[in-house]
Amino acid sequence: MSPGSFNVSDQRLIGLPQGKPAFEAEFIFNLDGEEFSFSRPVQYKFRDDVKGELYQPVTVLPAFTGRFDPEVIVFGNHEEKSFQVNRTVRKAGADLPELLISTSPDLQLKAGSNLQNSTINYQAKRANNEMETFNSTVTYRNHGQLDSLQELTTISYDHIPRIDYFRYARAKFVLTDIKIEGKKIGYIEGAGDKVLDALLQMGYEVSTLKEKDITESNLKQFDAIITGVRAYNIHPWLEEKHDILMNYIKDGGNLIVQYNTIGFGQPHQFKMGPYPFNIGRNRVTNELAAVNVLDPNHPVMNFPNKITAKDFDGWIQERGIYFAENTDPKYTSIFSMHDDGESDQKGSLIMASFGKGSFTYTGLVFFRELPAGVPGAYRLMANLIALNHKRGF
Repeated sequence: MSPGSFNVSDQRLIGLPQGKPAFEAEFIFNLDGEEFSFSRPVQYKFRDDVKGELYQPVTVLPAFTGRFDPEVIVFGNHEEKSFQVNRTVRKAGADLPELLISTSPDLQLKAGSNLQNSTINYQAKRANNEMETFNSTVTYRNHGQLDSLQELTTISYDHIPRIDYFRYARAKFVLTDIKIEGKKIGYIEGAGDKVLDALLQMGYEVSTLKEKDITESNLKQFDAIITGVRAYNIHPWLEEKHDILMNYIKDGGNLIVQYNTIGFGQPHQFKMGPYPFNIGRNRVTNELAAVNVLDPNHPVMNFPNKITAKDFDGWIQERGIYFAENTDPKYTSIFSMHDDGESDQKGSLIMASFGKGSFTYTGLVFFRELPAGVPGAYRLMANLIALNHKRGF
């Protein structure tokens, strides 16, 4: 079983609305010589002053749980970074265990002092310039045996029973050759992606922007403004800020819009860029689909990182979704790609100059690839951010 994966030993459980309870009570009755039986889950019953009597499932916990913070650590050349492993004792009277972290010869790792009783601080540094991405897991000694440290995740909403599930505690270490230009990023959060965390790992200073922050004077400080996935779907005020964002570009700014959705039969197309384009429903679902470069001399392919076919190795799940279509001729399409048996799609990454700055719309799934630790996705994102920093190109 690979780190972080889930092993279902009984295939008949797959597809059930919820997992089997930790404990079940079986009731057997005999009526007129006929035996009947049924089972009920063992649950925790408690009373809430507002909601009344409530029932929650019983979960059997391991002796210890833990998690990495952060879960993805990106190392450029000669970088040293810190991360933490948080340990939680789940068994009464147990002592915090000593942890053993799996790593690679390409990464030097040392444990620092405890920040708190339950948290260990680690320092890590690239030992050479080898490029790789690997998962790191944690084990601890339990009565002479090595056990894997598990991470507990809880999903709790009023309308469903609480769900507790476990996976191996893991971190993803990304050792890559990556250069960045520009430093300050303004990020407009969308529908729950982890791109902001990836930007911090790349070395950018990231500020989260709300509606009140989108002013011409405030935006001038940022080398790039990036909108999270589906940001225009969930923030109606973004279109109201269109003129301010366009003035930001015109004065030399760099606006990068990640994918947004458009429903079937929905007439409205968001006003995003300086020139017209539509959001389509085209996508490329094969993560191995060939990526053809339409404009190899474009700065986004060359500065500060030279993008090659290797940068599209190791992508997961898909290449891109909700591509641009019906684009104004002022936009440049950088890539073409397609699924087997389908026509070429050219809307995965479009960009245009406007005044002194640059606008980008991308359906490439950075929100999947960056948390997955795909080196090429980090390098391409760095080049998008550098579009208004052409020095040395």
